[in-house]
Amino acid sequence: MNLKLRVTDSENRKRPSMRWIILAAALTACGSGQERVFEEIESPDGAYRLRITVAEPRIPHGRFRISAYILKRGDDTGQKVIDEKLENDGVPFTTQNLAARWTGPRAALVCLRATDLPDRGLRIDIGDTLRVEEIDQC
Repeated sequence: MNLKLRVTDSENRKRPSMRWIILAAALTACGSGQERVFEEIESPDGAYRLRITVAEPRIPHGRFRISAYILKRGDDTGQKVIDEKLENDGVPFTTQNLAARWTGPRAALVCLRATDLPDRGLRIDIGDTLRVEEIDQC
């Protein structure tokens, strides 16, 4: 007598598939590392600070995550206004890849410069509503 063990679909659903476990682990490992403050600049009138942070990729040639926060005077947490990725072509990350400056008491400019890609500029305007817009030249 030849007996075959047959597992039904309902029994398969109860056990997590090894593929899903591996996929979840890979997605977690491929994310960005911990944020570190790259630069913090006070506005010309001292009312705001622009804090730029960088999170390095956990895998070689992954993307850097660049964030910018606007902090009011006396505030330590601030509001996140930029959350962008910057390509990594294997060249070490330096101050040449990222530049930020205030262009007025309520306006700032952040430039993202990947080595082999065109520069990207993001202008931050603080007014009644906070606005961030991409610009052509940086």
